[in-house]
Amino acid sequence: MEFVVHRHDEPSPNSIPTGRKYTSCRLLLSRAGFLDLANKIDRVVKTMLERGEIRRITPPSPTSKSN
Repeated sequence: MEFVVHRHDEPSPNSIPTGRKYTSCRLLLSRAGFLDLANKIDRVVKTMLERGEIRRITPPSPTSKSN
């Protein structure tokens, strides 16, 4: 499992935002360890959603282009 952080470059007018992705941590877990970690993260996310601390973002639906 690999965790990454995103570092954004300074914004400039009229340009697309840019940045880089850096590995912050790599974990080697047993299957049981992975499942335990995944369950704990899931519980934390559910609690934060219930408290309104975070919200889910629905990805935009793909637009169909006619040729």
